[in-house]
Amino acid sequence: MNQLRRERDSLYKDIHSMVLSTAQLMCKNLKDEDVEDFIEKLEKDEILVKYCKQEESWKSAFQYIDSQNVPVEDECMVYEAIQKQPKNPPEHCHFYTQFREKMDGILHPEDTDLLETQCTINLIDPISKSRMKDPVKNVICNHTYDRYSIAEIMKRKSATGIRCPYQGCNNRELFKLQDLVPDEITKQALLSAEADSD
Repeated sequence: MNQLRRERDSLYKDIHSMVLSTAQLMCKNLKDEDVEDFIEKLEKDEILVKYCKQEESWKSAFQYIDSQNVPVEDECMVYEAIQKQPKNPPEHCHFYTQFREKMDGILHPEDTDLLETQCTINLIDPISKSRMKDPVKNVICNHTYDRYSIAEIMKRKSATGIRCPYQGCNNRELFKLQDLVPDEITKQALLSAEADSD
C-alpha cells in the first residue's frame, strides 16, 4: 500500500509540473503580443480556478487518506466527499502562486534569472556522470537516475534494497527496482535536447 501511495504522490507532482511546463511552453511559442491574452484567457475562462480547486481536492484527500490509513478500496469515496466541500479562493493555492510567478517571468523576462534556474532539468545521471538514456524516478525521494546505472548498483549491493545514491539525499529508506518508474518529464527534456542539437 505504501508503494501505491508513493506512486500516487509522484504522479501528483508530475501532473503539477507538466501543467506548469505546458503553460510555460505555450507562452514561449506565442508571439509577444499574444502571451498576455493567453494568460488572461486561462484566468477568465476559469481554467486556472478549476485546476486550483482540483489540486486542493487531491491534496486534502491525500492528507486525509494518509492520516487515517484509509483502505485503498475506500479512497474513491473519500475523494468524492472532499470534492463536494467548499474550496479556498485560487490565490491560496500553491499552484496558483507558482503559475503567476512563471507567467510574470514570461511577461517580464528581465526579472527571471532565478526563475530560469528553477526550470532546469538535470539530464546527467548522478551515478555515471554521463547523459541519461533511459531516465527513471525513485518514487520514494523523487530523484532521477539512468535505468542501467541504478540497476547495476542494485545488482552489486543488495537484494533487500539500497539507499538513494544521490549526493545530499535526506531519505534513509531503502528502495528496490519496483520503486523506480519512468521519468517522462526528463525523457521529454532529453528528446528536446537531442532535437535542438540536430
